[in-house]
Amino acid sequence: MFQRQYAVQPPGITAAARQLWRGRLAVSVSRAVAGVRHRLLAFARLPRFERLLLVPTWLLLGAARGAVRWIGFRHLARWVGHQMAVPPALPRLDERAQRRALQIGRTVRLAARHTPWRSNCLAQALASHCLLNVFRVAHVLCLGVARCADGTALQAHAWVVAGSQHVTGGHGTDRFARVGCFVPYAWRSQ
Repeated sequence: MFQRQYAVQPPGITAAARQLWRGRLAVSVSRAVAGVRHRLLAFARLPRFERLLLVPTWLLLGAARGAVRWIGFRHLARWVGHQMAVPPALPRLDERAQRRALQIGRTVRLAARHTPWRSNCLAQALASHCLLNVFRVAHVLCLGVARCADGTALQAHAWVVAGSQHVTGGHGTDRFARVGCFVPYAWRSQ
């Protein structure tokens, strides 16, 4: 009798329902495998520099997000660089530095899309700032504010400029009034 209870199917679950469940499970598993395969192939197609920099950039975005959240930008500002009201004229970048700045910008944007936390413009700007310092590319980190469309609230934005190009946060920076620019200490002394 005890064996019979286990041999009998629970009421309400038919063989067709079980088959349907197995089919849906198989489809969802195959979609997950296809998604992972697609991401791995996309990762393999990245240029070597961006592949090598992706994981450190992802970690740097997390560190920047955590630092802004728990320490606050007011305290971080002294480590970011020398604050200026008006950004200085940026030096013209040679071809190698310009290419490096573009690669860093692409890598930061790619890593920001794949973080489980929200990597806003400030975290991206701080991560770009650190990476550009490591690779000794002259740049400026800018902060700006603008009124929202309804006119009641202010919207803040951060972006990084290297040479004549925006590394991160370059969309619509014309509508923001600059409230501060940070020049790296090493670059300022040159």
